[in-house]
Amino acid sequence: MQMLMHDNMQFVLEAILEEGTKKFSKILPSDRRLYGKNFGRNELLAYAKYIDPLYVSPEHIQKIAAKLEAVERGEIKRLIINMPPRFSKSYTTSQMFISWLFGKNPRREVILASYNDDKAKEYTGWVRDILETEMYHAIFPGTVIKSDKRAAGEWHTTAGGKCIAAGTRGGITGYGAHIAVIDDPVKDYSEAVSEVIQNKIWDWYRAVLRTRLYPGAAIIIPMTRWVTNDLAGRLIDQEGIISEGGKWDVLSLPMLDSNGIPLWPEAYILEEVQDIRESVGEKIFQALYQQTPVDLIDRIFNDPVFREASDRMPRIGYTDPAFGGDCDVALSTGGIEIISETEAKAFITGGYVWKGEIDKTYNTLERIYDQEKLNKLWIESNQAQRIMKYELEKRGLNIGLIESIKNKHFRIINYVKQNWHNIYFSKNVTPEYLKKVLKYTELSKEKDAADSLAGLIQQLGLGKPRIADRYSGLANFFRRF
Repeated sequence: MQMLMHDNMQFVLEAILEEGTKKFSKILPSDRRLYGKNFGRNELLAYAKYIDPLYVSPEHIQKIAAKLEAVERGEIKRLIINMPPRFSKSYTTSQMFISWLFGKNPRREVILASYNDDKAKEYTGWVRDILETEMYHAIFPGTVIKSDKRAAGEWHTTAGGKCIAAGTRGGITGYGAHIAVIDDPVKDYSEAVSEVIQNKIWDWYRAVLRTRLYPGAAIIIPMTRWVTNDLAGRLIDQEGIISEGGKWDVLSLPMLDSNGIPLWPEAYILEEVQDIRESVGEKIFQALYQQTPVDLIDRIFNDPVFREASDRMPRIGYTDPAFGGDCDVALSTGGIEIISETEAKAFITGGYVWKGEIDKTYNTLERIYDQEKLNKLWIESNQAQRIMKYELEKRGLNIGLIESIKNKHFRIINYVKQNWHNIYFSKNVTPEYLKKVLKYTELSKEKDAADSLAGLIQQLGLGKPRIADRYSGLANFFRRF
């Protein structure tokens, strides 16, 4: 009987602990400290909330913590974390994780680098200070800083571990590392766009940092993207990602996902994200916040202007569907509004790209058609698209066919480039669609998004030769559909 009661109590206790883990954000700071003291040795987030009761762990932080714990266990050797600024990547990786790491094994040797020595010392000095607290020793009593080796930029443990701070253009002679962290290798925009500095960082990585690693060592690179040839970009290009047979595990966390949902909605609501987007410009937003840099060298289009259309504006859609394979299905939706007798603006209310078989495309087109209350959907036609017209019309969609054209680039330049100053984009345009439009050049393999936009602009009547002809029948434009 006593054994049964003990088993029941143990079951209840485990259930309480499990529920506490699930709802950690609702637990009082004092409870977090208690939980962290009991479980912080093996759980990074429990440890972080023990050290800092105000530390929060939204979904993106949970993903980072899972990757970092896998690094500590030796399961991940090469990790790139790309995410927006001010999203706790450095606090979690270069401060909380490194201090937790030394508690797990005080014999580890760590090199922590950043864009200059002072920034790196800021991280390593914080870790040293935490390791010297009674609170830390309550869960990691075996990790002690040597009294004669405790400078902010270089300190040792009594067990033989070391932590070294370094700038990404300085030397690390004489030191080795079981784990190397490169936290934001460039300081700002001027450094990021400098080919000279990017090359120096690349040379430093290969000739300095890489040569200091012990066999089996791990490298962690938490950084925001700036340009395509930054350190993360070059490593991915040259050494590949694990999912494609390469070396690097890449955790890319854009501020807006493919559906336009914010990465951290509790801290950054969609309206604030849009405000940031408009303030910094699309080039910087795509790089720093979306982790998909769009370099300006070959860009045809300037930063887009964001503005919402009237709810009363009639809308149509345009798509050139593809079924399976590597090609995207791209769909552009929108309408036009008269500004004056001599001017009109195109409002792009939606932009979407996806891959999938025919059934997925049917369902997606039907959903967006209803969602945006389209008057008509235009489809570039060949034999397959004619069949598609029949199937979609059975679902109640108003479908029009347009003959496919061979020279897509000509149409994109003629309708999108020439009218760019008269095109407004909604915040509902998906980031992936807009990125593909902005990256378009004549040599691009991915033309679908830009071509879909060009087809929509053409059907809206924007770009006809004479302004009087262009808008003379606008009042009756949608009656034809």
